[in-house]
Amino acid sequence: MPNSNAARSIGLDAVLNAFFGCFLLWLLLAPRAVGAEVLDVASLEPRHRLGEEVRWLHDPQAVYGAGRLPGGDLPAWRPVTQDVANFGYSEDAYWFRLSLRNSGDEAVARLLEVAYPLLDQVDLYWRGAQGKWRVWQTGDTRPFDIRPVRHRHFVFPLNIPPGESLELRLRVQSSSSTQVPLVLWEPDAFYVHAQRDNAVVALYAGIMLAMMLYNLFIYIGTRIRAYLYYVVFIGASGLLMTELRGFTYQFLWPEAIWWQQHGIAVVLSALSAVGALFAAEFLRLRRHAPWMDRALRVQATLGFLGAVAALFFDYAIAVRLGVVLVILWAPLLLLAGLIALLRGERAARYYLLAWVTFLAAAFFTAIYQFGVIPRAFVGEYSLLIGSALEALLLSFALGDRLNQLREAKDTAQREALRNLGRYQTLYERARYGIFTTSLDGRIIGGNPAFVEMLGYDSLPRMQREVADLERDLYLQPEDRRRMLAELDQRGQVHAFETRMRRRDGTPVWVAISAHRLGQGEDGHIEGSLLDITERKQREAAERARALAEKEKEAAKAAAQAKSSFLSNMSHEIRTPLTAVIGYGEYLLEPALDPARREQFARTIVRSGKHLLALLNDVLDLSKIEAERLRVECLPVSLFRQMADVQSVFEVRARERGLGFRLVYHWPLPETISTDPTRLRQILYNLCGNAMKFTERGGVTLEVRCQPETNRLSIAVVDTGIGIPAYKQRQIFQAFTQADVSTTRRHGGTGLGLTISRQLAERMGGELRCSSEPGLGSRFELELPTGDLEGVRLVHDVPHTPRAELADEQAVRVPQLRGSILHAEDNPDSRELVAMMVRRTGAEIVCVADGAEAVARAWERPYDLVLMDVQMPVLDGFGALAELRAQGFGAPVVALTANVMAEDRVRYHQAGFIACEPKPIRRESFYRLLARHLPAATAAGAALRGRVLLAEDNPDNQALIRWQLETLGAEVLVASDGEQALALAESGEIELVLLDLDMPVLDGATAARRLHARQPELPVYLLTATDAAEARRVAAECGCLGSLGKPLDAQALREVLARHLRAEACAPPSEPPTPPAQDYDDLSDLIQRFVDGLPETLRAMDSARAARDWAALRSLAHQLKGAGGSFGHPELSRLAASRLYCRRCRRWAPCSPRSSCACADMRPGWTGHCVYRRRWAFWVRWPPCFSTTPSQCAWASSWSYSGHPCCCWPA
Repeated sequence: MPNSNAARSIGLDAVLNAFFGCFLLWLLLAPRAVGAEVLDVASLEPRHRLGEEVRWLHDPQAVYGAGRLPGGDLPAWRPVTQDVANFGYSEDAYWFRLSLRNSGDEAVARLLEVAYPLLDQVDLYWRGAQGKWRVWQTGDTRPFDIRPVRHRHFVFPLNIPPGESLELRLRVQSSSSTQVPLVLWEPDAFYVHAQRDNAVVALYAGIMLAMMLYNLFIYIGTRIRAYLYYVVFIGASGLLMTELRGFTYQFLWPEAIWWQQHGIAVVLSALSAVGALFAAEFLRLRRHAPWMDRALRVQATLGFLGAVAALFFDYAIAVRLGVVLVILWAPLLLLAGLIALLRGERAARYYLLAWVTFLAAAFFTAIYQFGVIPRAFVGEYSLLIGSALEALLLSFALGDRLNQLREAKDTAQREALRNLGRYQTLYERARYGIFTTSLDGRIIGGNPAFVEMLGYDSLPRMQREVADLERDLYLQPEDRRRMLAELDQRGQVHAFETRMRRRDGTPVWVAISAHRLGQGEDGHIEGSLLDITERKQREAAERARALAEKEKEAAKAAAQAKSSFLSNMSHEIRTPLTAVIGYGEYLLEPALDPARREQFARTIVRSGKHLLALLNDVLDLSKIEAERLRVECLPVSLFRQMADVQSVFEVRARERGLGFRLVYHWPLPETISTDPTRLRQILYNLCGNAMKFTERGGVTLEVRCQPETNRLSIAVVDTGIGIPAYKQRQIFQAFTQADVSTTRRHGGTGLGLTISRQLAERMGGELRCSSEPGLGSRFELELPTGDLEGVRLVHDVPHTPRAELADEQAVRVPQLRGSILHAEDNPDSRELVAMMVRRTGAEIVCVADGAEAVARAWERPYDLVLMDVQMPVLDGFGALAELRAQGFGAPVVALTANVMAEDRVRYHQAGFIACEPKPIRRESFYRLLARHLPAATAAGAALRGRVLLAEDNPDNQALIRWQLETLGAEVLVASDGEQALALAESGEIELVLLDLDMPVLDGATAARRLHARQPELPVYLLTATDAAEARRVAAECGCLGSLGKPLDAQALREVLARHLRAEACAPPSEPPTPPAQDYDDLSDLIQRFVDGLPETLRAMDSARAARDWAALRSLAHQLKGAGGSFGHPELSRLAASRLYCRRCRRWAPCSPRSSCACADMRPGWTGHCVYRRRWAFWVRWPPCFSTTPSQCAWASSWSYSGHPCCCWPA
C-alpha cells in the first residue's frame, strides 16, 4: 500500500524542517563513527539506542522478502552513521541487519523498539542457533491486535539463551517519512518508560480537555465566536499531537485502519482552517487590517477544502496539500499578530507569546529527535509542553479580551450616565421623551416623558420588563432594524416614524430622532421620542374619506358600466335572437320558395354563430378574471398563422369595399413558440375591430421581428375613425368603447380589447394603442418568439405559404360505414345528431339516458358511442363507468356544452377519448366521425392523402413505405420522434404512424406531444408488443389505436380508408397484374434485410457478451417486427423469445418495458427448427442463419432454402 498514507507523517516535522532546514541538515549529515557489527547484550544499559551497530540495505525494487532474505555477506550493506536512520520521503523498502550475542551465563530478555509509530510495514525476521527464520509483521496499515507487544510503537520481544547469538533482519517500507529509530530495552525499564509516557500524554489530554470545556462554557454564555474557534482549534491541536505519537491508534480506533491513514491529513488541514479563523476573529483584523482578515479567511476556506479532499482524494496529495497550507499558515499567523500589536491591540501580546512558545517547543523537539541535545524529560516532551502552554496562553488572552470588553462597556455606560446626569433637569422638564439605549437593545436611561409615553410608571421597572427593544416595544421589529441600518449609514436619523407597544398592549405612533455615539461594540444610541398618534389618526381619517369618495365614484362608474353593458348585451343578444326566431317562423310556411328558404337558413346560421361568439367573449373574460385561463407554448408556423388571418379578413374586406394587406418586414422566423389559438383570437379581435370602425381605405397587417431580442411585433393599422387620446386607456377596460354612440352605430360588447390585452400579458407580451381621431388607429401586439437559435429565417415572399380561401358554407360530408350509439336526453339535439350521422351513411341508435345506453350497448357491435354528459336517470360519467366495468371497449365521446379546461381534464380522467362541444359544428363533428368510423370505400378505389411514417429501422421503414405507397398514399418518412414532430408542423398531414421504440424520442412521447399540439390529427402506434399492451399504451398517449408488427395488410388498409380520401376507379376488365417493378422493389428490400441479418446477429452477440440486456431486447424487438414482414415468421417467433432468470426460475417477456428484479439474467432463445422439425432451445448465440442451401457449421446439416436454420450444435 505505497500510497495509503503518503506523507501523513509529514505533520509537524516537515513544517519545522521548513523553518530550520539548513541548520538541521548540517546536523543530520554529520558523519558518525562506525561501531561493532555484533552487539553483546549482557553488558548493555537498560536503554540502548542502536546506531553504529546496525547495517542497512536499500531495496528499491523490493526483490527481497519472506522467501528470500538478503544475506549478511552482500557488499550493499552499509553502516548507519547517525543515531536515527532517516531516509526522507521514500516508498522504497529498506533492510536493517543486526547480530546480538549473549556472553553471560543466564538467558537475556530484551525488547527491540522501532520508535516511530507512522511506518506502513515493519517486518522483523530473526533466527537463533538452529538457523530457521521466523517473522513478526506489523505496521499502521495492519490491525493493531497483531502486534506482539500492545504499544504505540512497534516493539518485538527477544530472548537470547546464554552463550548464543541472535541474527535479525528488519524490513521497513512506508509511503510517509521513513525514519527508523531503533532502541534496545530491558523489559522493566521499557514498561516504566511506557507508563511515564502514558501519564504525560494523559496529563496533556486532560489539560487540553479542561481548556476546551472551560472556554466552551464561556462561549455558551457570551456567544463570542472567538471562544468557539478557540475550542475547535485546541481540540484539533490535541488530536493531532496524540495522532503523531500513535496514542489514538492504540486507544481510540485500533481497528480503524482507514481512518488511521487519513486522520492526520484531515486534522492537519482543519487545524490550519480553524487557526486562521481564530486569529482573524480574536485579533479583530476586520477593523485593524481588512486585507489580512481576507487572507486568513481564504486560508480557512482552503483548509476546509483540504480536509474534505483528504477523505476522497489520494492520501499523499491531500497530506502534502495540508502541509503546504500549514507552511503558508504559520507566517500569516505571526504576521497577523504583529500587525494587531502595532495597531494597539492589547491581546495580541498574549497571542504572539503563545505562538512563540509553541514554535520554541517545536524547535527543541526537532533537535532532541536528532540527538543534538542530550536526552532529558523536557526535550522528549517539549512539543506537548509547548502545545499545552500555547492553549493556556491563548485562554489567558481570551480572558484579557473579555475583561477589556467589559471595562470598555462599563466605561461607556458610566460616561453615558454622567452625560445623562448633566441633562437630568432637561429630562424631567421635557415634553417629549429622551432615551439612551445600547446597540443590543437594552434601555440605559430615559426621562419621565419617555417612560410615561410608553405606559410605564418608573424607569427601573421599564428596564426590568423591556429586555429587548426590538421584541418588547416595536410592533414591527423590522422597523428597528431599518433604523439601525440608517444609523450605521448616516450616523443619525430624523423623524423616523414607527409604531410601538405600550405596557398595556395598546399601540402608539412615535417619531424617533436619534444619533449614534461611540464606535464598535462600545457605542450606544441617544435620541428623542415624539408621540404622533393624533396626527396619524387625522391622516388615517382623511385617507378613509378620500378612499370612500373614490370607492363611491368607482361604484357609480361600475354601476354605469354594468348598466351600459346590460343594455348593450340585451341589444347584442336580442338582435340575433330576433333573426333566429323570426326567420325560423318563416321557414315553417309551406309556400316559401327554395331560394328564400336557403336565404333564411343562412341568416339563422349566421345569427346563431354571432350569438355564440358573444357568449364565448363573456366566458373568456370570466375565466381570465377567475385566473382559470391557461395559455400554451407550442411551435407554430408564423406564416401559416398570418395566412389564416388573411384568408378570413380578405373576404370580409372585399364584401365591404375595403382593402386588406399583409406586409412582412424581413427577415422573419419560420416558426415561433406561442399559443396558436390565443394568437389567432387576438388577431381576429384586432382585425375585426379595425374592419368595424373603418368606412374608407382599408386595414394593414404588419409583421416584423427582432431576432436578437426574440421579440415579434404584429401591428393592425386602419384608416378608420380613430380614438381620442383621453379615451385610449379606457378602451382596454371591460364593457367600454371609445364613445357610447359607437355602440349603437357599430355594435359590440366592448370586451374584445380587454380580452386581447389580458391574453397578450399572459403570453408574456403587451398590446399598445396609438391613434389620431379622423386618421385611423394602430394596435401593436408584441410577443416573445421563444429561442430562435436553430430556427430558419425567411428573407423573401416566395417562401411564405398562403391559405386557400374556403367556402364557409360548403362542408364536405364523408361517406362512412359503421354503427353509432347516441345517448341524449334532449329530443331536438338527439334528432339533429341522428340526421347528421345518417348523411354519412353510417347507422345510429339513439337512446334518451345513460341507463338505456348501458342496456342497449350489447345489442350489436358499435364502432363509436356519443354520450351526453348531463342526463337524467344516469349521467354520462356513470354510464361510461358502468360500460367500462362490463368490458365495453368501443371509444366514447362526450357531447357537452361545458368545455372549459378543467372540464376537459375531468372527461379525460373519466375515460372519454374526446370532447365535442355544443352547439355542434358540422366541420369538427364530421372530422370526429371520420377518425373513428371506416370509410365507405368502393372496391378498387384508390386512397389519396399524406401519411407521416416514423420508423427507425431502415428495413421496416422501406417495407412499410412500399406498402403505403402501393395503397396510394403519399409518405413522409422520419427516423425518430423529433423528426416526426418537425414534419408534422411543416406540412398538411392526414395520418401519422409512429413506431413505439425509437431513438432520441420514442413513439409514446411523440404521440403525446402531437396530441397536445394537434388534437385533431389521427395517430396510430406501430409496435411488436402484444396487442393488450399496445392498446393500453395507445390509449394513454392519445392515439386512436395501434397496428401490430408485422403489419396486417387488411388492417393497414382499413386504417388508411378511415382517414384518407377515396377516389373511385373504373373496374378493370381483367384482374390487374402488379408491375414487375413492384416485385423487384420488394425483392430488393427482402434481400437487403437478409444481407443485414449477420450484422444484426453480431450486434446481439455483442450486447449479450456485455450483458446489455436493454440493447439485446431492443434488437430482438426490431427483429420480431421485421422477420414476419419479410416472410420469415420463424424469425418473429424467435425474436419474441424470453429472458430466463435462473434466480426467479421464470421467463420474462423480451420487451423494452419488461425487466426482472434479479441481476442473474442470461439469454435463452426458443424457436422452431426447420431441419429437425421441432422446437429447439438455443444454448449458444448466434445461431446459424442462411437463406440459401448451405452447410450449417454448427448442426452439420443443410438448411432449407429461404428459411433460417435454428439448430443447436450437434
